[in-house]
Amino acid sequence: ARVDALAWHPAGTHLAAGTGPDQQVHIWSLAEKRIIKSLDNLPEGTFPVFDPSGDYLATSGWDHMTRLFHWRTGEMLFKTENPVGFVRFSRDGRFLGPLVQKGKVGYWEFHAAREHQLSVREMSLGHGNYIKPAISPDGRLLFDTTEGGVGAWELGSGRELGLLSASRFL
Repeated sequence: ARVDALAWHPAGTHLAAGTGPDQQVHIWSLAEKRIIKSLDNLPEGTFPVFDPSGDYLATSGWDHMTRLFHWRTGEMLFKTENPVGFVRFSRDGRFLGPLVQKGKVGYWEFHAAREHQLSVREMSLGHGNYIKPAISPDGRLLFDTTEGGVGAWELGSGRELGLLSASRFL
């Protein structure tokens, strides 16, 4: 099967592989040298990412859906439409994003006992197509590519920090 994307478990003990035609994410145990879990009924072009604790796995991809799993049990905790191809967790695991809805960019925020809530902020720079997120290592900032360059927001407040024009990178 074709592998579309890989994600390392934060402890380095497992590897998640989003596979193409078989529409699964396989979790490999490096110690056991075998697949120990498969998450089924996912689309081709699924991109997995572990949260920093290693307990949860988020997927996003070509079907414009973001899903969150407790990967050891296979339980899907939520599934929502999201045109972003790649989601990421903040380093502290508190945020997952970006989420794009109605031209606004936002994120999911996790609380005690791993409850989650959707926090869609007024975080639009008016440049559309947010597709390649990066959350700063300290978990404070969200950066994403836009049609005009790189947008930046403060995660906690949703405050827009600005747009770094694409022409500045050339």
